[in-house]
Order: sequence, then C-alpha cells, then structure tokens
Amino acid sequence: MLMIQRFARGLIAAGCVVVPALASAAQPVVRVETPADGSVLNSRQPSIRVCVSGGDEATRSTFKATLDGETISGGFRWSEDCAQWSPHDGWVGLGKRHAWSDPPYEEEGWTAGMRDGGHHFVASVSGPEGKEVAVETHFRIETEHMAVSLGVGFSKMSLEGFDGPFAPVNLLEARFGPQRVSTIARDAGVVRFTDKAISIGGVSTRLADSGDPGETETSLWRFMAGRRKGYGYRTGDVAFVAPYQGTSIFFADFDAYDGPFNAADELALEPFNGHTKVGAGFEGGIAFGINRSITLDAGFEETAVYPHWVFWPALGSGVVHGIALSVADGVSRQVARKAPRAAPIVSFLLRNGISYVIYHQRRSEVNWPFGGGPGLIYEGFKVSFTFTY
Repeated sequence: MLMIQRFARGLIAAGCVVVPALASAAQPVVRVETPADGSVLNSRQPSIRVCVSGGDEATRSTFKATLDGETISGGFRWSEDCAQWSPHDGWVGLGKRHAWSDPPYEEEGWTAGMRDGGHHFVASVSGPEGKEVAVETHFRIETEHMAVSLGVGFSKMSLEGFDGPFAPVNLLEARFGPQRVSTIARDAGVVRFTDKAISIGGVSTRLADSGDPGETETSLWRFMAGRRKGYGYRTGDVAFVAPYQGTSIFFADFDAYDGPFNAADELALEPFNGHTKVGAGFEGGIAFGINRSITLDAGFEETAVYPHWVFWPALGSGVVHGIALSVADGVSRQVARKAPRAAPIVSFLLRNGISYVIYHQRRSEVNWPFGGGPGLIYEGFKVSFTFTY
C-alpha cells in the first residue's frame, strides 16, 4: 500500500493525471402514452400522444412519425416533452385518400376520421451520436358493426280522392346492414350515429285485426334501402342515446281487397292496386344503445307510394330534399364545432322538420315542388330490436 501511494504521488509530481474514459452520452427514450399497444378504440378521431425523455430541443427536432406508412410528423403539437396528434380537417384534401382514413366523400361529420380496423404507428428521434431510437404500437378502431333488426309498427293510411275508410294495418319488417357509433374529438361524450340497411317487410291488414264491415283491407309488401344518421350522447362505456333522422326508397306491391268501392274510390286506387310501385320515406326517432350487441329504437315513419314514376320530376324533388338536408347537416357541423353537446338536438330538429314539411306536400304532389299526383301515404310509429355483431 505504501508503495502504491508513493507511485501515485510521483505521477502527480511529474504532471501526469489519470482521467477515466468519459461514458457515451445517454440515448433519449421514446414512448407512446396513448393508444396502448393492442388497444381497441371506439373513436374515429383518437389522440396519439408521444413523449421523449432524456432529450433536448435539438433531439425533438429530429422527431419522425408515421401512421400506416404515411408521414404525419408535421401534425404533432409539442408541449414540453410530449407531442399530440389527432386527425383534423387539414389532412383532408379534395379527392385525397390517406393511408389511415376512409375516402373523404364517405366521411360522416365535421372532421377527418380514421377507418375501422388495424393501424400501425411508429415514432422515432435521433440521439446525440445520430443513432435512431424508435418505438411502435398497434391498435384497432372498431366503430362499425353489422346489424340485424326486427321492427313492428302501427300505421295509418290516407289517399286524397279516396272517400271510404281503410281498415287498420300493422307493420312488420326485417333490416340488415352496417351500424356505426363513434365519438367525436371535441367531446368524448358525444357520438355520431349512422346505419345503412336494406329491409323487407309489409304493412298489411293481415298483420292486424280484420277490418270492420265497410272498411277496405289492404296489403303493401316492400323492399327498401335506407340510411339513418344523427348525433347522440354516451351514457356509458358503450351505451348511448342517439336521436336520428332517416331517408329511404323502396319498391312495393300494393293490393286492396274486400272493400266496397264506389266509382270515385276505384279511380283513386287504380294507379296503385295490383301494380309494383316506387316509394320514398323518412323516419325520425331515438336509438338506445344498451350494450355492444343490442340497440333499441323507437320513432315515427312516413312513406309515400308514387302513383306513377316520372324520372325528371322525381329526380328534381329528390335533389331539393337532398340539398335541404345538406344545409341542415352543415349547420349541425358548425354547432358541433362550437358546442358539441347541442349538435344532437339541432340535427334532429332540422333534419326531421325539413323532411316532415316536404312529405306533407307529397300527400297531394309526390314530386313536390315539381308536380305529380297524390301519393298513397302511410304514417305511424314503430319500434325495433337490433342485434349487432
């Protein structure tokens, strides 16, 4: 020990200083805080949050991020050591389809949305020595499910020019198609609800009690395609309440029987009776999401069966209705930007109010405002049980 001490003092006296080798600078650590790897999300506008520890401003300037192979680095907003990204309007260009999104023309709402299914996110920065440090995560978005629905209803018939009473009719229908429920970015408690479906069903005296003497018994069997949409509220992790409005078109066979027809009644029914006809309708109601598999809805439905199909007037009438609903959707989107929780009520009132006024006019002119004869009108309430999978 004494010899070692003397040797060390000699090195110091000679001006020789022993300095241990410097350890290499620590590499930064990158982590994805949300979404967690393997997670399943019910929002089409999820937030991706990435944090970088052990780095400085220069390190953060090397940040790179890709989502499903598309670079999204420029869309992140930094706050201290963490950055956050969510789909937004700026990512949607005219006719442009992103690797992670549906085509713009399919979007439902006021901001960009990610498609359902699996997604792959990768983030990286460069360390002091230029070595890249990366992290990745996989997650799924599941907002759309296939739905099978059974509905029953209680309808009332009317036809201008028909004086005799119609016997009571009930409705029975089966629907099949996709249903989507997704939260919106500005308020996780607000959802967008849409479903598209084809259905087959009937509105018939044979589904109700037999008519009284003097009442005309009828049957309308229809094949329909329709769409319903609206905003709603989350009431639980997967439960929701969503007021909606829907539109539909259908082909139908109509028969009238067991009725004492006078000459005027026969003339009024002649364009419909025994013929395959075209019709259109709207419905407004409220959907109650009980859990991931069960939805109940109740609403009012009004349909108009056309006595004759005249292409250009019918197209013009449909365009007028479509433009009016598009204006209502635009107003609802602006409300969703400013006050998301008001959007369900505004959308419900505007869309259903417009449709009710137009269908009230179609009682006497099925192609309103472009003329046409009186339509055979069905209106009433219905309830449906829907199973999603």
